[in-house]
Amino acid sequence: MPVHKQLSVQKKMTAIIFLISMLVMLLTSLQFVFFELKRTQDFAKDDLNSLAKVISSNSSLPMALKDHVAMQEILNSLGSRKDVASAYLLSGNGQALVSYTAPEISSRLSSDEEIEFLEQESAQIEEGKQAGTEMTWQENGRLSHFRPVFYEGNLVGYSYLSFETSALSEQNIYLLLGWLLSMGAAVIVTFLLSSRLQKHITAPIEELASRMRQISLEKRLLDPEVHESKDEFGQLFEGFDEMIKALKERDQLLEKHRQELELEVQVRTRALEAEKERAEQATLAKSKFL
Repeated sequence: MPVHKQLSVQKKMTAIIFLISMLVMLLTSLQFVFFELKRTQDFAKDDLNSLAKVISSNSSLPMALKDHVAMQEILNSLGSRKDVASAYLLSGNGQALVSYTAPEISSRLSSDEEIEFLEQESAQIEEGKQAGTEMTWQENGRLSHFRPVFYEGNLVGYSYLSFETSALSEQNIYLLLGWLLSMGAAVIVTFLLSSRLQKHITAPIEELASRMRQISLEKRLLDPEVHESKDEFGQLFEGFDEMIKALKERDQLLEKHRQELELEVQVRTRALEAEKERAEQATLAKSKFL
C-alpha cells in the first residue's frame, strides 16, 4: 500500500500546506537570489568599465606624448582601489608602456599562480588587440577589461585593467549563506504554522468521527449540535445532524407503530378470550340441559 494512503488526514494536510508554502517561498527566494547575484555581477562590470574609461581618457594625452612618468602616475592612482589587481597601458603594437600591480595581491600569489595570471593577461591582451575593440573577460577569479585609447581620433595604444573578484565572490557566498539560513528558518516557521493551521481542517473531522463512535458505543442517536461554521465542514455536520434527525423520526414512527400493534394485539386477545369464555359457557349450559 502506498505510504500516503497510510497517513492520517492531519499529516496529509500538514504536508500539503508545508509543501505548497515551501515551493512558493523557494521559487520566490531563488528568483531574488538570482537577480541579486546578477545585479552585483553587472555592478562590478559597470564599475570596471567606468574605471577603464576614466583611465583611458586621462592617459590619452600622455600616451600620445610618450610621457611615461605621467602614465605611471595615472596607474599608481589605482592604489586606492583594493579590488584592482593589475593595469597596463600598451602601445599600438601591444607592448607594455607602463604597468601597475597591487602589492598586497601579488604578495599572496605563489610564483606559479603569478605566472598563470601573467599568461592569462597576455592572452587576453592579444585577443583584444586582434579584435581592436572593447572586451571584457571573467576568468580564474579575475574580471578584466581591454579598451583602445584614442587621442584626437587616432589610436595611440590600449589600456588593460584587471579586478580581483574575491570580494565579489565573498559577498555572493554571504548572500547564499543568508539565503540558506532564511530558508532554514522559513522551513521551521512554515512547519509550525502548517501544523497549527491543519487543526482548523482536521478538528471538525475528528469531532464528527468522535460522535459516530459515541453513537456506535451507546447504541443510541444523539441530539443534533449547533455549529457556527458555515463552510463545507459546517454543511457536513448539518447533513449528519439531518440524517440523525431523520433516523430518530423513523425510530419514533416505528415505536408508535409497535405500540399501536401491541394495543391491537391486546384488544384482539381480549376479544378472543371473551369469545372463548362465551363458548365455554354455552357448552356448559348445553351439557346441563342434556
